[in-house]
Amino acid sequence: MCAEQLAPGRGLEALAALFDLQDTEAPRFTIEKVERALGEVAETLGPGGKLRTCVDGEDAAATLAAQQRYLLSWVKARGGRVSVPQAFVVPIVDEALHLDDAMPATSAGKLLKLVEAPGSK
Repeated sequence: MCAEQLAPGRGLEALAALFDLQDTEAPRFTIEKVERALGEVAETLGPGGKLRTCVDGEDAAATLAAQQRYLLSWVKARGGRVSVPQAFVVPIVDEALHLDDAMPATSAGKLLKLVEAPGSK
């Protein structure tokens, strides 16, 4: 989300780079590793630690907390038995997450269909 805010149109590219960090040695998501993984995208985010400021900011913390609450309720509704990892398509309207309209994506193909669906938000 921070990458998209700082470099509109580059968020999905940044997300792909973050997924690749899951296959690295722990700790997987240090700010230094994230910046290196973002590579070319990081250059468009600007100097002066803007990425770190965004990631550590109150807005990012509130968004993450809301997403964690949503996932917890989703897992509880399924009796606590779900496979991992989980992916969801969450509509964003006027820069606000609409978690009530989130849809789980059980495969990359389904995820693309949800994102590219006619009339998708």
